[in-house]
Amino acid sequence: MPRFINEIRGKDGTNYPPNTLTNIAAGIQRYLREECNRPTVNFLKKDDLTFDFFRKSLDSRMKELTNMGVGTKVNRADPVLLQDEEQLWKSGVLNQNTAQGLSNCVFFYNCKLRPVRFLEGNVLKFSSQVIGEKKLGGMLKNLFSEAGIDTTGRKITNHSGKVGCCTSLFNSGFDDQTVRSRSGHRSSAVELYKRPLKDLQLKVSNALNAPMVKDDSDKENSD
Repeated sequence: MPRFINEIRGKDGTNYPPNTLTNIAAGIQRYLREECNRPTVNFLKKDDLTFDFFRKSLDSRMKELTNMGVGTKVNRADPVLLQDEEQLWKSGVLNQNTAQGLSNCVFFYNCKLRPVRFLEGNVLKFSSQVIGEKKLGGMLKNLFSEAGIDTTGRKITNHSGKVGCCTSLFNSGFDDQTVRSRSGHRSSAVELYKRPLKDLQLKVSNALNAPMVKDDSDKENSD
């Protein structure tokens, strides 16, 4: 097992990310328990000396991969900004006067405010037509397109709503616990949602600019 965990590679010869190695070990463990009738096998149990060398090999390999930068890049969604939300309403993509507009509202605010209940009363009747998984997966990006919002250089997914919610709360001064209570997170993973908004980035840049020092020689020349 230690040799296997150090030599395993993907079909294209590339290294697996550190977390994938743990999942592979867990998969082998499950197979041994369920298919080979070995319920006592536990690769990752810290006080089990049977697989102590394996765990050390796994930990060493994971640290090696992390130092190599394997699996450290996270493909994160960009947040929905306030101006995006305003444009969605101004364009009519979000509205409460039509079934489609209200359906878009339900979807958008479910992305942004979940698990908070956000619409009460005055709900229009919807058809029983099923929305396909593929269409649902790109729905928020399609709403942006319909509203004429330029997404060049931005990664907009359905998850962007939740990222925008957390980003807005963080930048409004709310602490982590308050943000978690709103977003539904139970761990420090909510830290990944901290994204500085462009206006704050501009203020930071301005604050770090070199001081404007007046050249005394110009004054002397003018005299």
